[in-house]
Amino acid sequence: MWSVARNVYKNWCKKKGKYFYELDEQLPENDDSIEVLLEKNTELSLLRRELSLLSEKYRKATVFYYFEGLSVPKISAKMNVSESMVKYLVFKSRKLLKEGMEMDRNYGEQSYNPKSLMLLYWGNGPNNYYDLCKRKIPQNILMACYNDALTVEEISLQTGVPVAYLEDDIVILVENDVLMRKGNRYLTNVVILQKNLHKK
Repeated sequence: MWSVARNVYKNWCKKKGKYFYELDEQLPENDDSIEVLLEKNTELSLLRRELSLLSEKYRKATVFYYFEGLSVPKISAKMNVSESMVKYLVFKSRKLLKEGMEMDRNYGEQSYNPKSLMLLYWGNGPNNYYDLCKRKIPQNILMACYNDALTVEEISLQTGVPVAYLEDDIVILVENDVLMRKGNRYLTNVVILQKNLHKK
């Protein structure tokens, strides 16, 4: 195999008029072996997954501190919180990330098979709810929370959408009483009828 690769490389270099180097059949042993690279890549994927599940305040503090390299006083000013709160957020997010990376997490069916809802409205006055639910993300938030009260992180896993993209829609749905908040969990506040429901 190495001979074939060496000959292909020589021919390519001749055509391009470049220098060529012999391929050594001895692979150097270093830290960047395939196994190590795969492990690093897996850890990075897990870290990204867990970052996508952090709520806004933890996520922002983490991104400012670790990714943008901002100092605690600068983060405090940007987030309009005390320096001790910034330290707490960074500490807590580190703990959450570590715990999450050690967990097996399964995405729900809606992550690959999003649902479509058709909103029916009964009542007097204009239908203010139509615009709320014409996009797939709000529809699938409502579907995810229909039978079970879920946290934002659980909604994220069910829908396959990072928390950062869900937060604004959840706030709007709650403000319009289509979604109810119970502590840190959310529950759909409308009736959802399945297509297979028919009159007898």
